[in-house]
This record gives sequence, C-alpha cells and structure tokens, in this order.
Amino acid sequence: MTRVLAADRINSLADELDRRFPRPLDIYVIGGSALALRGRKDSTKDIDLVLFSIDDAKLVRDILEGMGVKVSMRPSDPGHLASTPPTVDIAVDLFCGTICNGLSLSSTMASRAWVLDPQARNAHFRVLSDEDLFLLKSVTERPRDLHEMVGLFRGGLNKDILLQECDVQDRMAKRGERIWELFLLDRLEELERTYSISVSWKGELKRRADIKMGAALMMRSVPPEGCSYADLSKAIEAPLDLVKRCAHYLEENDLISIDRSRKPHRLHKLKEL
Repeated sequence: MTRVLAADRINSLADELDRRFPRPLDIYVIGGSALALRGRKDSTKDIDLVLFSIDDAKLVRDILEGMGVKVSMRPSDPGHLASTPPTVDIAVDLFCGTICNGLSLSSTMASRAWVLDPQARNAHFRVLSDEDLFLLKSVTERPRDLHEMVGLFRGGLNKDILLQECDVQDRMAKRGERIWELFLLDRLEELERTYSISVSWKGELKRRADIKMGAALMMRSVPPEGCSYADLSKAIEAPLDLVKRCAHYLEENDLISIDRSRKPHRLHKLKEL
C-alpha cells in the first residue's frame, strides 16, 4: 500500500519518539519529509532521517520499531531482524552519515538546520535548509527530485551556501574522487532545459568545476622532480590560464608548492589527492 504522510503525521511521530527517547539526540530530516515540514510538499511516501553515528542510528531504529514503524537502514544491516512486525502505516529510511551518492551530513549542514520543536525533551528533530535539500537532490537521478528542485529554486536559494557546501563535501571526501560542482551543474542545466528557467550563477559554478577537474588532472601529471606551467598545460591539454588558476587552487589547499624564485616558475607536489 502506498504510504502518504502529511506534515502533521510526521510531527506526531516526532512527538512520540521524543516521549520514548532516553537521552538528548539530534535527528536530521531530509527528502520529501523535510519539504512537507517546510510547507513545500503536501505529502511524502516515507520519512527520511539522518544520524551522525551508527550507534545513534541503531538506537533510533530500535525505538521506532518498538513503536510499530517499519525502518530501513542505509547502509543496510543484513543481520538485523525487527523484534515485531510493523503495526502502523509509516515507513522510515534511516541514514547514517552518508546520505546519497557519497554526499554526507556535514557539520555545516547541521548548523543550518532548523529545530522542528524547540520544546522537545530528547529527540530533537532538525530539518535541513532549502540549500542543503537542493544539493542532496542534485546528486540523484529521480525525475521527482528534479521537480522538487525547481520548487526549491523558485523559492529562493543562497548560492554562496551551495558553493561553500560543495567545498565542504570535497574536504570530507577523498579529493578528486567526486567533484560535487559537476553533479550540481548537470542538474542545473537539466532544470534550465526542462523548466525554461535561468540560473544566474551557473557560470561561477562551472568555473569552479573546471578548476577542480583541472586540479585533479594536474595532480596526476606533476612528476616527482616538478614541472613548469607550460609542461602541465601540454600534459593535460588545457589552456595556460586555466592551469595557473588550478595551480593557485592546489597551492591554497597545500597540495603543491610553487617555486616563484625560478623562471619559469616550477610546481612541486606536496602530497597526493
């Protein structure tokens, strides 16, 4: 049966969990349930919650299952069996740290989340900001997420928060493994095509993506003895001005050093990505 949860049912679940919870804990709400609580969506099929630690996630799961709620852990816990079968028509997807496609709950995301009920005793539900919900939906490929992204976009977004969070996620993950600006850029272009909107800051996002892509290529191309800008430009087949911008980005992040006492300047790798 399709589950349809409105904001009032989500609030009721949060209240009941708070009554049963043994200690203070922040629980972060994402996805369609966050949009419903923000008044941007009438209903949602399930509730998506995120915890920072696996122990906290398991505690929330056990209490929810004791309330008769069906809980799916992400990542899954194959050895777990619910003590009792679900008895209420509510399903919860419970994420631990990593949410989707490698994107993680960060301390900056947590700092922007607003408290659902300031009077809660222990289970403090916090709803992620529109910018963070938008970013999370940009790394998925579900058609409904694109529809919800355009709603968030039309409601007004702070592009500086989006760009800064891409950098935060880059630092949390292995550098060069994923370039979050590329995911976001691809979805923005899809939004523009599908909904005939214009994203004024798309150019800035593309410049950042180009620098990070170029930087990842450069880090694989700098030899142990170092090299010049011109050597790198040839090695990665990129314009010299882009190579210099990428080198500046890598230097700011302590990944290379630039010997400016020599002519031409020489780049040396300090560490791997």
